Amino acid sequence: MLKVKERISFTVCARAICSGVLLCLSISTFAEQELEGLQAEINRQETQIQSRRSELNELQNALETHDKRVAGYSQQIREAQLQQQSLTAEITSLTKQIDELETVQERQREQLEALIVQLYRQSRHQPLSDLLGSEDRTLLDRMQVYTTYLNQAKIEALEELAATETELSLSRHQLSAQQGEQKALITTLSEKRTALANSKQDQRDTVAAITKQLSQDQRYLQELESNQQRLIDEIAQAQAATKRAEEQAAQQSRPQTSTPIQHDVSLDGLSGKLDWPIEGRTLHQFGSAQSGQLRWKGMVIAGNAGDEVKAVADGQVVFAEWLRGYGLLIMLDHGKDTMTLYGYNQTLLRNVGDTVLAGEAVALVGNSGGQSQNALYFQIRDKGQPIDPRKWLK
Repeated sequence: MLKVKERISFTVCARAICSGVLLCLSISTFAEQELEGLQAEINRQETQIQSRRSELNELQNALETHDKRVAGYSQQIREAQLQQQSLTAEITSLTKQIDELETVQERQREQLEALIVQLYRQSRHQPLSDLLGSEDRTLLDRMQVYTTYLNQAKIEALEELAATETELSLSRHQLSAQQGEQKALITTLSEKRTALANSKQDQRDTVAAITKQLSQDQRYLQELESNQQRLIDEIAQAQAATKRAEEQAAQQSRPQTSTPIQHDVSLDGLSGKLDWPIEGRTLHQFGSAQSGQLRWKGMVIAGNAGDEVKAVADGQVVFAEWLRGYGLLIMLDHGKDTMTLYGYNQTLLRNVGDTVLAGEAVALVGNSGGQSQNALYFQIRDKGQPIDPRKWLK
């Protein structure tokens, strides 16, 4: 009887153990499935994030291409407009010159006609036979001299008239050529403006796509932080390059192709005296909130597309390129670890190594870098740190 009870107890225990094992296996299988599902979702999210990052990078690259294309057309239009101004001035000068030559020509013709009339009257009132038959040698000599003078004056008048007509013909030909060049230039300008408008539309479409990508505040904040870091990195590289150039210049006696900034050129003593880089309303002040905990490191000034951006002080260009978040950006080194930055430009007018004076144009106002309106991003950095530009501007 005891053995039967032990057998039953063993059987119950065995069944319980088997059930427990099966339950554990079932739970383990379920957990593994859940884990696999979570891992698959994580992989999907990571793939999606990577895809969005890649798409954003592609859009930013496309924006860079569009911004540079707009800059190219803007530069060509500016050069064509300057050429047109020069042509207009030359055409005005030539037109005035032609009017003056025509006045001279008319006066020369009148003088020539007067000489011919005098010669005719002389020959009519005093025939040669009378002169030859005259016993007054003094009168004969005087008349011969007078006739010679009249003939010489007539020859000179004819030569002057011919020279004037030649010069007038050349001026008219030059005027015609310049008017033709001006007409062709106007046609080219029209074509460039059309191409510029198309490029700007592509630019706006790309900006809209980027804005849609960055619709989430967190992603927008991350992009702004990345942009600021890119700017800091570029500034560090530019400063390092300037330092190397100065050290190299100090070691070499031969002159360099690009003049390094002299240390006696800086913003020292210019606080509150600098002219504004452009005239316009301030859209964002230094230190005001940009997004989240981020603050503006410079100021944003509204402007008209194509207006000249002017250097606020003497300096040397150490960076002139498209930078993500800032568009076409130009940096000037003013010595003593002081720099000024000008961003969002439509086109850049200076290259790295160029020395510029205060008040000289370095760029044209635009909205590159994905900006919604035409403006200038202006920043002053002292010893590597951004400072409030308003303290330095008039």
